[in-house]
Amino acid sequence: MGMHRMPKKLLRLSACLYVSLGLLPLLPPSIAYCEGVSSTTAEEVDRLLEHIGNGQEITAMAQKLYAMGPQINPFLLEQLNEMDITKYEYSSKVYSTIMTILSSRGYDKDILEILKSKLSDDDPQKRISAAVILAIYYHYSPVRELASIVSGEKKPSYLTEQSMYEWSSRSAEIVSQILEVLRGGPEISKQFVVSTLKECGIDCPECGYEAEKWESFFKTADENGTPYVYYLGSDWFEDRPLSGSEVTGIRGLTPSPDGKKLALCWGSVSEGKFDTDLWILDTTSNKLTKVQIPGSCYRPAWSPRGDLIAFQNITARGFNICTIKDDGSDLSVWTKSFNAFNQSPQWSPDTGKIGFIRHYALPSALEIQVIDLAQNKIIAVAKDNFCESLTSRNHPIWHFSKGSRVYYWDCFGDDKQTEGLYRTTIEASGRSELVLRFELDPTFNSLILSPNEDKLAYTKDECLLGVYDLSSGERREFEVGSMGSYPVWTLDGEDIVYGTSECEIYTFSLETKKITKLAEGGFTREGLNGAGEFIYYTKRNKLTKEWTIWRINLDGTGKTKIFPMKGIESVSVQAVPTLKWAESK
Repeated sequence: MGMHRMPKKLLRLSACLYVSLGLLPLLPPSIAYCEGVSSTTAEEVDRLLEHIGNGQEITAMAQKLYAMGPQINPFLLEQLNEMDITKYEYSSKVYSTIMTILSSRGYDKDILEILKSKLSDDDPQKRISAAVILAIYYHYSPVRELASIVSGEKKPSYLTEQSMYEWSSRSAEIVSQILEVLRGGPEISKQFVVSTLKECGIDCPECGYEAEKWESFFKTADENGTPYVYYLGSDWFEDRPLSGSEVTGIRGLTPSPDGKKLALCWGSVSEGKFDTDLWILDTTSNKLTKVQIPGSCYRPAWSPRGDLIAFQNITARGFNICTIKDDGSDLSVWTKSFNAFNQSPQWSPDTGKIGFIRHYALPSALEIQVIDLAQNKIIAVAKDNFCESLTSRNHPIWHFSKGSRVYYWDCFGDDKQTEGLYRTTIEASGRSELVLRFELDPTFNSLILSPNEDKLAYTKDECLLGVYDLSSGERREFEVGSMGSYPVWTLDGEDIVYGTSECEIYTFSLETKKITKLAEGGFTREGLNGAGEFIYYTKRNKLTKEWTIWRINLDGTGKTKIFPMKGIESVSVQAVPTLKWAESK
């Protein structure tokens, strides 16, 4: 139903917003899923799910299930097939965990077919349970239609992931449909509507099935003063109140490989609504293409060929990885976000693949995945091992290198002997090698390999720059001041460019240990052009609030203002997304 939970129930909100489903060969819902699963394994899965359902160490139990591996998939399918939302106090956490783990292993079609089959079950409670899950975890808002399916008036055959993904209703529409069902629907349809509201944290015991009481209740507010109706539709995301930190301006900047074009995310606030569009500036022709995209854009990244831009797209449907051509055409959505945050895209050197981070809300697992654009496939190259030394991170610290190799910091649980730098390839998905035994530090926030992949740069404690020589094993650390951005290597591998939290940009020479100030402004690791000759950076006037873009050579010469400039030709493009939805491999 697109319903979203209240801030005081953040974990429930995550589950409400992000339970995603992908594509894999279909298994009949009637299959005896648990054949071949040992009784010991089945008992352990049942025990962990029961702990989750009773609210006992929910995240820890969910992570244990995730770590048990694919041997438990048949049992999880069977559990979903028998799901009853009234079984546990925290039933939503149980099926969120089940669906997330199955989705991470490519059982998306199976999940949807199981739920659709339950909508035709003779047991009314199973029909209600399936409809509630569909309403919440697919954000499917047509309450009236689902109520008709639950009551048997309609068949569920028309339900597809695409139809559910594309549907987006405002709160007023959903409330109108809820009240319509409560006023004239059969008892089972009313039960479905109220059950769904409860699963979203909207409970009014005294309202029963009386439409007038619910109508009055929807006009009341929670302890934060937010009307309950606000949490029902897509406007929870799109029209949420803004904080003072959300301002108009540049939210990300990256030059094309030849340095002639810039892709940037431009944020603006209009009537209390924050939006971020993708702007493409051609510095040679002075043409600015303003691409209006659904939702917001973050972390733009040019392909090595310079013809495509990948970015992180955030809408009411969640976080997705998208690409668009450099003229603002052919917007493609490559991931689904029913249950996951898909973020931080990085290109492979041949432009054929995009690496990204997938963060599952429950069991709070992080995976490094790669999209093969030509094959339209997604490959999970590194699963979460829940390294306790990196528990403070909200994303893996990784690098997509030459030859499509993936490097990342990791360890296995609390095993200190497994800490260090790991390497894997797409072909060796799931099999990693420990390249460098290294004591991990919770303050690590970067990992960048030199162009020749012979040295590793990292930062920690927000002020130390570390360099590790992979061939000699020599490790050096330098105090360089307050670092506000990830470091980036120059093409010769001799210098490192970085920005500070005080909005100053420096270069550091490994040979002379000399620190040289380049400019004052905001710099990200994407700001160095592909030829390694100059950098782009941004500045914001505190008085006028005006944003400007500048370019400067790495030797400190040639400082030039790039934007805004007189004579810029501005055109607007409305991007219409195509759902590519790469399949899990």
